[in-house]
Amino acid sequence: AVGHALTSAGNVTETRRLCQRLFELENGAYEGVAWQNLGFVAFDEGDYDQAVEHLLRAYEFGEAAPDELFDHVLNPVVLALFLSSTGRDATEFIEQALDRANAANWPTAVAYANCAAGLDLSYTDATASLGALDRAIQVAAGVGSRRVETMAQNFKLHGQSGLLTEGELAVASIDLLQRLQHIGDTSTTLLALSNVIVLLDKGGRHGTAAVVCGWLDGRSGRNVQTVGDHDSAVSSIRRSVGDQWDQFVDRGHSMTRNQIIDFVCEELATID
Repeated sequence: AVGHALTSAGNVTETRRLCQRLFELENGAYEGVAWQNLGFVAFDEGDYDQAVEHLLRAYEFGEAAPDELFDHVLNPVVLALFLSSTGRDATEFIEQALDRANAANWPTAVAYANCAAGLDLSYTDATASLGALDRAIQVAAGVGSRRVETMAQNFKLHGQSGLLTEGELAVASIDLLQRLQHIGDTSTTLLALSNVIVLLDKGGRHGTAAVVCGWLDGRSGRNVQTVGDHDSAVSSIRRSVGDQWDQFVDRGHSMTRNQIIDFVCEELATID
């Protein structure tokens, strides 16, 4: 539980330390949990291959102990979500995740599985994708699972970005970021701010965008769905700010999660 909380908060060093302690336990009962958290860390650092490798090892531990309901249900859910995030084929694990989550009558796992399905479908069927994400949001909201609710909202916002005006995207982004600030979720904040960089670049807010780049520096904040737009935006921002790039990036480095969210929301509020 502490490992999951630290991963969500972005405390990579402490998460790795706790995972190492789990590996050192004699009975090996929590190795799957350790591999899963290390997978989360690798993903946030942009090492997608290692993230999937770690999560597959966690999945294998769950399969070897089917009576351990938590691991047996959650591991295919997590693996489906991260395979979808990295553009790999997640169909088998999505079906398994939905079946096991529904059979266990575990609403949060059901919401996560639908979130994975929505992300996976976003590459091929936008309408079906939004339907799955809406189900994820509805189920998560019904049981107060705010982390998966905001994750699904972030994926949905990206999927609708071509249908909304810059002002509408700005309002929706402010709402999402403030929700993430309230629950203290760093991982989804990385994804949300990665999308916001694209919006700020299009709106000519290059200085603010460069500060966000500094805060994100060294942390992924991207999945295969967003990486192209993100990298193009960063290149555009660097060209626009020129010699001031390092100054803006250093400012971003010095900011806390709450400070960067407040800073970005203030700028987004000026977009019509």
